[in-house]
Amino acid sequence: MNSYSYALNNPIRYTDESGEIVPLVIAAGAVLWTGAELALSAYDAYSTYQTLQDTQASFTTKTSSIAIFGLGVVGPGGGYKSAGDGAGNAFRWFKGLDKAHDVAKASEKYSWGNAGTLLRHFRDHGSDFGAKNPADYAKQANNFYGRFGKNGIDVKIDSRGDVLMYESKTNTFGVYTSGGQTKSFYKPDPTKNGGKSGQQYFDDQRGKRLLP
Repeated sequence: MNSYSYALNNPIRYTDESGEIVPLVIAAGAVLWTGAELALSAYDAYSTYQTLQDTQASFTTKTSSIAIFGLGVVGPGGGYKSAGDGAGNAFRWFKGLDKAHDVAKASEKYSWGNAGTLLRHFRDHGSDFGAKNPADYAKQANNFYGRFGKNGIDVKIDSRGDVLMYESKTNTFGVYTSGGQTKSFYKPDPTKNGGKSGQQYFDDQRGKRLLP
């Protein structure tokens, strides 16, 4: 940076006795810098939009484009440290987006009713069934529904048309929509149900019991 630019490279002839030129130079530099950042951000946003609109672009390409745009948002013009922090944030965002995509695919494949609840249900109840991941948990829930009408499976239909199923042998309880999509799947815990057994828990549920 040329420290004598304000004096046209001649500090002896041109002086700034008041010192007012310094803040003006700083302000001008800030305006130019901000303008450049906004221009780059606008271009990045447009480029990302074009990628998302491209019907030939793969899911990975689209999510990568979003992550890269996010990097520009969280660490624009901040040097290596800022860019490094932004890269870390973008990487974590990308991983979360990828996991959300996996959960959505598992929900669709194994008929989990609401993809937005699958991860929470897996975290709360996946260990009940030794499930390795949300997809494994959703698959086991779907398989349990496939045993509808089998020996040893108690069934109720509630006022909303939901199907409640319970197997005392394995203490397994599941709730499904009338179309067979899973709403919940777990093993009733007596310590959380006033000491009631799984069978008592099921019997207390409202609904019309179907006879085998």
